Amino acid sequence: MLPSPEPAADASPPTPPPSLMRSLSDPGLLLFRRARAEDAPWLAPLVYASAWEEFQFLLGVKQADCEAFLQTALASRIGHFSWRHHHVAVMGDIPVSVIGVYDGRKGRFDALPLFYQLVRHFGWRHTSGILLRALAMQHAMPAPTRYQTLLAHCATHPEVRGLGLFSALLAQLQQEQRVPARRDQAVILDVLNSNVRAQALYRRLGFAITRERPDEGVPLQLAVKRMQLKAAPRSKA
Repeated sequence: MLPSPEPAADASPPTPPPSLMRSLSDPGLLLFRRARAEDAPWLAPLVYASAWEEFQFLLGVKQADCEAFLQTALASRIGHFSWRHHHVAVMGDIPVSVIGVYDGRKGRFDALPLFYQLVRHFGWRHTSGILLRALAMQHAMPAPTRYQTLLAHCATHPEVRGLGLFSALLAQLQQEQRVPARRDQAVILDVLNSNVRAQALYRRLGFAITRERPDEGVPLQLAVKRMQLKAAPRSKA
């Protein structure tokens, strides 16, 4: 196991995002669009909730500090968490569901901006611990290869779960040919072993488990399954 100079915060379930219905005087139509920088205050709680155990382990801080960093990073045009990687379903122009789409051929361009964002927000000393924990997580959740599109930060606001918003958003991205990011790429995602509800949803959407193994570099509760979207059958000419 890789050492961690600074202990991660004690994991505790996230508090809910800001009340959606109080903010929606007129929900209006459900729309799908690319995320924007101004969405960051709404996206930060959603992205955090999508993987709160991983974020607390990786960043080594509690929910408020995690979300503060995510809001800054999501508002940026560059870096791993940039709004440019994310697509949303919106009601009344408020994001209620989100999917991050990562092209395996472009991931290397996000590393340096993310490093500077971490140092600027947390300082050098704390960032050194984050980098060591990131290396450990890399073994459990490898970055996508050039032949893969990774879906990450998948979440829906708790007040509108069960309405099929995530499924509809994913279907829209597939229809627009944004997923996969390239035609020759397989679509993958990672899901915690303990998140059986999400696993069931992904199976219904056509994903199947391709890798499942515990990793000594991360806590047991962060063990994940990697799932891949089954290729659609080719139509006969």
